Amino acid sequence: MWTRSELKDYAKDFLKQHYWKAFLVVLITTLLMNGLGNDNSNVVVEYRQNYEYVFGQGNVSISAAPIFQFFQSTFRSIRPLGFLAIGTASFISIVIGIAMLFLGFIIEVGKSKFFLDAFKGDVDISKLFFGLNSKDYMPIIKAQGLSFIYILLWTFVFIIPGIVKAYQYRYVPYLLAENTSLTPKEALSKSKQMTMGHKGNIFILDFSFILWNLLGLITFGLSSYFVAPYIEATNARLYNVLKGNEFNIL
Repeated sequence: MWTRSELKDYAKDFLKQHYWKAFLVVLITTLLMNGLGNDNSNVVVEYRQNYEYVFGQGNVSISAAPIFQFFQSTFRSIRPLGFLAIGTASFISIVIGIAMLFLGFIIEVGKSKFFLDAFKGDVDISKLFFGLNSKDYMPIIKAQGLSFIYILLWTFVFIIPGIVKAYQYRYVPYLLAENTSLTPKEALSKSKQMTMGHKGNIFILDFSFILWNLLGLITFGLSSYFVAPYIEATNARLYNVLKGNEFNIL
């Protein structure tokens, strides 16, 4: 049976040698998934003021206001085209948001691959983008998308089932990082099997970082960038333990 202290000690030993590369990977991931609009959001499309939409899985915010304002100023004297401007601006913002959502799926798997390979001694930051090729990106999008939809639907039923599903499918990105030939159902099924009987302990593991998260609030999120490699390395180590992959720090 794994323990939190063992996972965290492993992560610390790894980061003693590779902290800044891990930091750069997490920073790039955060900027791509959060920084474009500003993890673990459950909203697909949420309308905000001024024609702004928020897309889940990274909480990517896309503002359609500049697009709408352009159409409004161009066609302000022609009311029928004004409606067209609103529809066009909304459509464009949604398309861009969905594209960013798909990019988030790929980057999340790339981040998982970086840590899994780094544990084996292959510490290559470019692994973050391994899914951006014709062979891998569609399997990643399909499996990640299916996981996202299931979590979203269960969240709509009630928040607790959504959280349970999120823990069940927690390791889909790691499974895809090791094998993109998995079908979406295979990836979800394997993750579900791996987390069976462990979800409560994984939740406690997440909760054990609460002081670090509170520090992030106090520092307006700044400290979160520096703590994130520690959390990510701990989670990646747990995946290896549950999967039966045992690697010593190289």
